[in-house]
Amino acid sequence: MKLTDYLNAFSVDDLRQLAERREIRLTDEALKSRQTLVRNLASVIGSWESAYNVVSRLNTGELALLRLLVQNQKNARLTALAQAVDGDQAVVKRHLESLRLYGLIFPEGDWEHMAVPPTTLMLAHYLTPTAKSEKVVLEPPALEPAPDVACSPRPGSLATDLAEFLARVARARFKLTQAGRINRRDLKAMESAFAISTSGYSSFLSTLAIALGMLSHSKSNILEVLPFADAWLALDPLQRSGEAATTWLEMRGYPENVPGDPAEADYVPLMLVRQRQLFLGSLRLLETKSAASIANLATVLSWHTPQSFSQWNASKESATVSSRLARSLYWLGTVAVDHPETPAFLRATPLASAVMASAVPASAQSANSVSIPDENRFYVQPNAEIFAPPNLAPRTLFHLRRITGEKKGGAAGMHPLTSDSLRRGLDSGLTVDSIVTFLERFSQTGLPGTVKALVETTGRQHGRIQLIPAGYVLVTDDALLLKELNAVKTVAPFLRHPVSERVVTVDAAEVPELMKKLRQRGYAPLDSGEMVRSPSLPADPAIAPPTVPVKRERPVSFGASASGPEPLESGAVLTDPAEILKAVDRAIEDGLELEVEYRDRSQVITRLLLCPEHRTGRLVDAWVETADEVFEFDLDGFRSVRITGRRAPE
Repeated sequence: MKLTDYLNAFSVDDLRQLAERREIRLTDEALKSRQTLVRNLASVIGSWESAYNVVSRLNTGELALLRLLVQNQKNARLTALAQAVDGDQAVVKRHLESLRLYGLIFPEGDWEHMAVPPTTLMLAHYLTPTAKSEKVVLEPPALEPAPDVACSPRPGSLATDLAEFLARVARARFKLTQAGRINRRDLKAMESAFAISTSGYSSFLSTLAIALGMLSHSKSNILEVLPFADAWLALDPLQRSGEAATTWLEMRGYPENVPGDPAEADYVPLMLVRQRQLFLGSLRLLETKSAASIANLATVLSWHTPQSFSQWNASKESATVSSRLARSLYWLGTVAVDHPETPAFLRATPLASAVMASAVPASAQSANSVSIPDENRFYVQPNAEIFAPPNLAPRTLFHLRRITGEKKGGAAGMHPLTSDSLRRGLDSGLTVDSIVTFLERFSQTGLPGTVKALVETTGRQHGRIQLIPAGYVLVTDDALLLKELNAVKTVAPFLRHPVSERVVTVDAAEVPELMKKLRQRGYAPLDSGEMVRSPSLPADPAIAPPTVPVKRERPVSFGASASGPEPLESGAVLTDPAEILKAVDRAIEDGLELEVEYRDRSQVITRLLLCPEHRTGRLVDAWVETADEVFEFDLDGFRSVRITGRRAPE
């Protein structure tokens, strides 16, 4: 019999647990009744791939019992299994019940008779063999506190470092590599700007920003900051920490469980999310202000998910993985450690409660709130230097750093406002009026006339010369300016054939050098081919940005029905490529809306509501509801599809 044949033997609560344990995402409507639960589960759970994913989630006790059941079905009864592992029947029964909720075994009448579906028997190929003399450990090792070890929390805050990182992205126009990553040289150059200098931190920040939905990229593959960044930075410190750590649990791009450096890894091993969840969950067992050793935590982690340390593409060293996980949590601000680079001990910080609780009570928020509140304003001096207090709100810091530069050897928190830094801000889409308004209203001391004059003078020069990628042409705002450029010896060689009195062709390959020469001569040219979207500068420190839902990556189950594709119905989550193609074509034909989990070229996974309008091969043109615009999607990026049952708007 197949696993799907046993689904009717489950209670409604059992079916919900089965879906949760196998990481099958179901809609709220599908979770309400037995009929919808059975139909949706049967469409994705009947294949060996789905059962294989379960193996890596089993703990040592469950794995040992499953191994015995698969290898010798004659012992498929409670008393025989308890005798084989020399364990207590109550403990063995508890593990068997867990295997039942995974859908791997089924009692027939009582636990003295069991049925093992064929999909479970196929797991014999993937179960790591153990020595006959090895004793089966049915209970997890104890987590032993180490209260006398000194552990320190991270310096600064994650939100402040993310604000600095996002500001540098907004003004520098980083171009992604072919692999969809930020160039390592660009990340290396930013390391000195952050409160933490440990290796891999800048890569971790960039990956977290992408996972939170703060970054995207333009058609020319230039990284751009999205409005999500402004909304996240404006959250309460406790909310920020909770959102960041919750997103980290499912974050791809910085896999702590690879054999090499996570910052250099391109592949994410299957069980990383599970290892993160278990490691973070172990902090619940720690007493307040008590430390624990990484070695002890590694032993606990290895017991709970032993199979994850036998994957070919993952590290076999649970101590190494645990140390890296502790370092990531240290960066997030949820643990304090004894050593920032290679921690051996850790202690949970008060902010950890925001991560491990689905809803933080008001009393906990009060107890864990920061002692020094954020300051929304800074100080603008007549010499165009801006002083940011140490407790400047991350949101304000982000916008301030978009228009200021660096001062080598200067005092901490001192940011100069220069013609070049203003030009970079204007390049990112800001306007002179928005910059003046921001400085006036966010400055504790008002806006000195000299600083306002600097902004307006820079603005008058900006964009008078534009390079437009129409197989590149240079366009000036008046004919005299183009004549002036033709008279400049360092610029004239780059100007090719005149098109009109204000337009001349240029070689696309020479555009970067031409931009450099123009800036050296005091011009402020604008390359329209590198224009990206950018959040607007806030106009009032007392007004928070609108609440924006945080986008996160989510693991997807790719199990397909063993009996072939199910008939398409509203509400069914489809993951098989053939079913996805069929759903897209039906949506185009019938004018239906789809809920899609889409992975773009930078490996960011986003859930979208879209209405497909046309398909050419693997490319789909679809209207996106949130953007009110038609975009082109690659079918290969569709991770899952659900027909919502709603019609596309006319």
